[in-house]
Amino acid sequence: TGAGERSIAIALVRTLLLGGCRVIVTTSRPSRKRWQMYQRLFQDFGTRGSQLTVVPYNAASLQDTEALLDFVLSPQGFGGAPSIVVPFAAIPEQGRDIGKIDGLTELATRRVV
Repeated sequence: TGAGERSIAIALVRTLLLGGCRVIVTTSRPSRKRWQMYQRLFQDFGTRGSQLTVVPYNAASLQDTEALLDFVLSPQGFGGAPSIVVPFAAIPEQGRDIGKIDGLTELATRRVV
């Protein structure tokens, strides 16, 4: 999650694809525009042996997290533990005081963890 256009994560995905890696990217905002962006990314940077799989995923959802882990470990995913996991997910909380922890703070923490 977090591999949007012009993001640090998308630059990492680009580099991994150029290196022939199999990459699973999650997105919390699946849309036709987003799928097309990932398709162009693979067409432009995919090399021999590389693979790009895009999976809808809400990092704050235990159900989505369990489903993602099942997928990654399945033969359709990596069939085992991946070599590297790079989580990019955040909810902006600028200006929040420690005394004002609320549901958004909990959600942001769950997404990052």
